[in-house]
Amino acid sequence: MILLTDNRFIYKTGVGGCQVKVTGTWTSNKGRLNFRNDDEFLNHSTIFYPNLSLVTWTVKKFGIKPEGTVDSGCLKDDKLHRKK
Repeated sequence: MILLTDNRFIYKTGVGGCQVKVTGTWTSNKGRLNFRNDDEFLNHSTIFYPNLSLVTWTVKKFGIKPEGTVDSGCLKDDKLHRKK
C-alpha cells in the first residue's frame, strides 16, 4: 500500500500468478483510514479487484493494518485463484 500526499493510494497484491494493482482515494478519521477504489476497479467483468472500501484500516506506529480480511482478488472464473 502506497499512500500519496494528494489523498490517492496505490495498492498492489499478488497470490501465485495473480497480480493486481488498485488505485483510488483515501481519507483519515481518528486514526483510521478509509479507501475508495477508482471506478474502473469496481464491478469489473473479468478480473476481481479487492474492494478496499469494505475494510477499515488502523494507523499503527510504523504503518497501517486492515481491521479485517482483505480479499486479494483474481480472475472471475469459478473462483479460480480467489484468495482471502
